This record gives sequence, C-alpha cells and structure tokens, in this order.
Amino acid sequence: MTRRSLRFRLLLAAALSITLALVAAGVGLTALFEHHVTRRLEAQLDETLGQILGHLGTTPGGRLRFDPILADPRFQTPLSGLYWQIQDEDRPTLLRSRSLWDVVLDLPADVLPDGALHRHQLPGPAGQ
Repeated sequence: MTRRSLRFRLLLAAALSITLALVAAGVGLTALFEHHVTRRLEAQLDETLGQILGHLGTTPGGRLRFDPILADPRFQTPLSGLYWQIQDEDRPTLLRSRSLWDVVLDLPADVLPDGALHRHQLPGPAGQ
C-alpha cells in the first residue's frame, strides 16, 4: 500500500476521524460527569441544610437551640469530615456539630443579603 493509494488515504482519514471523535467524547463526558457530580453535591448540601434548619428552634429566653439528632451519623462522629456551624456576625459561634469537636471554623468575612445562601470550601479541623 503506497502513500498515494486510495486505500491508505481512506484508512488515514478513518483513523483521524475516530481519534477526533474519541477525544471529543472524552472531553464531553468528563464535563457532563463533573456537572452531574456538582449538581448532586449541591442537592445533598441543600438537603442537609434543610435538616439542620428543621431541627433549629428557640428557647423561651430567645436563644437558639438545636435537636442534635440528624440523619447522617457523621455529624455526631468527631472529626468525621462532615460539619456544620451556626454563627452570628454580632456574637461568637452559637451552635456547631459535634463532629467539629472543639474547633470553630473560620468563615470568610463577606457581606450577604438576608436569606441568601453562600457556599465556601474551607479546610476542616486538622487541615482536612
């Protein structure tokens, strides 16, 4: 088979087309998977936030109280990797999960409108 033959050129075109299609499929599938995982994680965080807010209440004195029983046992296991913390800008940390143990998460000082959700990726206790 010579370089100028039709068979060689068709084989080369097919090989290049298949390679290009595989690269495009790989890039596309990677982007789709990343988008899916991000959406799933955000849905899971929203569900956890709903659980935390559902267990939140106030005492007759007006202080916040929290019923510590959540569906995910990692919130009860010290340094488990899953944490929550409730704090007010005017007061120190009000409430936090048992999984934080004796650590207080240092949240960035950014201005949020009332009722707005804001997500941050922070290192946990012991740099986790």
